[in-house]
Amino acid sequence: NIILPTEYQKIEYLETTGTQYIDTGYKATNNTMVESQFLMTSYGGFLYGSRDIINSKDAHALIQMTNACYSMFGNSQSSVNYNLPLNQKVTLNNSAAGAYMNNTLIKKYTSSSFSSTNSLHIFALKQSVGVDSRKFKGRLYNFAILENKIIKHYFVAAKRKSDSVLGLYDIINNKLYTNIGTSTFKAGPEIS
Repeated sequence: NIILPTEYQKIEYLETTGTQYIDTGYKATNNTMVESQFLMTSYGGFLYGSRDIINSKDAHALIQMTNACYSMFGNSQSSVNYNLPLNQKVTLNNSAAGAYMNNTLIKKYTSSSFSSTNSLHIFALKQSVGVDSRKFKGRLYNFAILENKIIKHYFVAAKRKSDSVLGLYDIINNKLYTNIGTSTFKAGPEIS
């Protein structure tokens, strides 16, 4: 059970309507693993991601379009034979070992060494030309970034009690990451 500092209230999930996103400040490499639990309410938005240029160089990202899921790692971008369900909680693990949904391998990558110049964004894709317009719509329960299997960031949905600002609290670095997009997040139920 995760306990937050007293000035924060843990909530079950953080919900986005497609205009909100968070910059983690973390630049992915070929040794970066992302783990997350989420629920999509609409197709066509990046759960998370970064890439250096439009052709997905040095990418680490995931997007579900209407007819195909695209998993990106290094210089590899391709659709996978998997469609994420709407309105169902899903577990993701994306790393050099492959992309896994609910512990099922959906994409195997060819090995490549890379180091992104853009930081991973949650609910959006950050690329050299700015933030992609295709933003995630749905709920995020948690999100972890590991490097060489060491947890660097572990985000949980939270509300700052002093001003009710919603965001993702990083329990590793003791910091609340808030929306840098437009509008505001929606809060899931409080967890005691």
